[in-house]
Amino acid sequence: MSVTGNSRTVYDDRNDLVALVRQPEEDRLSSFLRKYCSVFFMEGRKGPGDIAYISSRRITLVSVALNVLFAAALLFGSIFNLYYVEDERKRLGIIAGYTIAFALCITILTNARRSEIFSASAAYAAVLVVFVSGDLGGSSILQP
Repeated sequence: MSVTGNSRTVYDDRNDLVALVRQPEEDRLSSFLRKYCSVFFMEGRKGPGDIAYISSRRITLVSVALNVLFAAALLFGSIFNLYYVEDERKRLGIIAGYTIAFALCITILTNARRSEIFSASAAYAAVLVVFVSGDLGGSSILQP
């Protein structure tokens, strides 16, 4: 079904279309998924002329899953690396590298303010330092 007559060009300019519901403020990852990966989140599309809806619920679920995955990977990955490295200078470099990666992930994936990024990064670095300074790295209980 197509529009004819005086209204035939009403939908030609994509920038003229508006949403009927204002979206809540999204984090950067959700905005990226909505803008560049929207084809994966469409619902209700059956044919070339049908209207498709982008599912906000699905975008939120994927965004939350990716945030949890990145957070877990950075935490367990850093502890795993620190467990096997014996040299203190290398351990400090690993802590610095993972802390920078953590801060970058927070900056890119969320709408956190600078103070929140600083606080979260300090807490993350503190967890890594406690792991290194404790006896967990050299404990014979953890070794097979």
